[in-house]
Amino acid sequence: MRITVKKRLLVAVLAGMVAAVLVAPAAGAGEGRQLPLAAALCINKAQAQAEEGQIQEAVKTLETFIAESEKGNHPYLYFTLGNYLAMLSMDKGVAGAGKKAIFSYKKAVDADPGFSEAWLNLARCCYEAEDFKGAAHGFEKGYDHSESPQAIHLYFAAICRFQCDEAEGALVLFDTLLKKHPDAVTLAWKEVLVNILFSLDRYKQALPYIEELAEKTQPPNRKKWQEILLQQYLNLDMDKEALALALSLTRTDPLESKWWKALAHIRLKSGNGEKDQAKALADLLVYGYLTPMSPEEKQLAGDLYLTLDIPEKAAGVYADILSGRFSFSILEKQAQALVMSHMPDEALSLINRALSEHGSKGTPGKNMIRLKKDLEQIMAYREDLRAYTALKSQTGRPLSQLPDDTKEIQ
Repeated sequence: MRITVKKRLLVAVLAGMVAAVLVAPAAGAGEGRQLPLAAALCINKAQAQAEEGQIQEAVKTLETFIAESEKGNHPYLYFTLGNYLAMLSMDKGVAGAGKKAIFSYKKAVDADPGFSEAWLNLARCCYEAEDFKGAAHGFEKGYDHSESPQAIHLYFAAICRFQCDEAEGALVLFDTLLKKHPDAVTLAWKEVLVNILFSLDRYKQALPYIEELAEKTQPPNRKKWQEILLQQYLNLDMDKEALALALSLTRTDPLESKWWKALAHIRLKSGNGEKDQAKALADLLVYGYLTPMSPEEKQLAGDLYLTLDIPEKAAGVYADILSGRFSFSILEKQAQALVMSHMPDEALSLINRALSEHGSKGTPGKNMIRLKKDLEQIMAYREDLRAYTALKSQTGRPLSQLPDDTKEIQ
């Protein structure tokens, strides 16, 4: 099973994990952020307005000061204005406020490229605007310039890179994450990493993470990763590991039908000889007890019965398949099983009925006609053999020693 990378799901993960409250700057962080008195008074006024729920008034206060004051290009002014605009966009749904917030944050980082909090809030707004490349860049810059870099921001950057089809860039970020913050990487994050590696066809590299997820993920999601791991072992031709895992799963979770089916196929893929075929048949039968078999699965069971020289069982399985549909190929196998069970009369009757009801046109019908002729020859031979045996018992001599006129009578 190949994992389908579901980017919408990754967006939902990011949306659920990015904090709803915008990042506030650390006290005293950054050089050159000492506010002029007039700018500080303006920000205090805007803050008071916002605390009273007058966010639009707070925005107007800041915009007016920036436009009219010589001190209006301070990064913290743009940062604060961006915060209130972002609130209008995210909380109030004010049209156009999000774009204005992005512009304000960009002005803040242009004035102070080391302004980590502005970068992170810019990333959040870019994400809301579905500018995933801009969001990734913002998270990366916010992480790089932070006094205490947070693993979560590097993780967000990786998801955004992946979201904008930059899987290689996302993987580079994950490599950094694993090196610098190994203890912070959760199982959920490793699921995302597996998706990234699969999108790059790096299945071998993903295998250790899949093994960990199959072992440590809590039910019911664990079963999904166990199935993925089993499939990856098979895809990578790791038949020994696949067999060991399938055996373990049938013992620890014996009521799950898919493990028995998988075990049967693994035995047939990697096994040799009748012993493995017999075990595969047994596994398939357990699967059939747990869930109804499809016609294809029943056919596999019938074929295994036939291969293992249990034709009576094979004939019964093929008859069961044909009770719901018609197939010349299945009927041919059923006839073969009947012949192997020493019932050529039933086989011939079956073929005659099929030809009568379904015709003899096309390759399947022609095959049936050939099989019919073969069976008729067998039947004729059996009749001759019976006659020979009866005559020998009557005369006590083999047919070759009888007079010519007696041979003709017989």
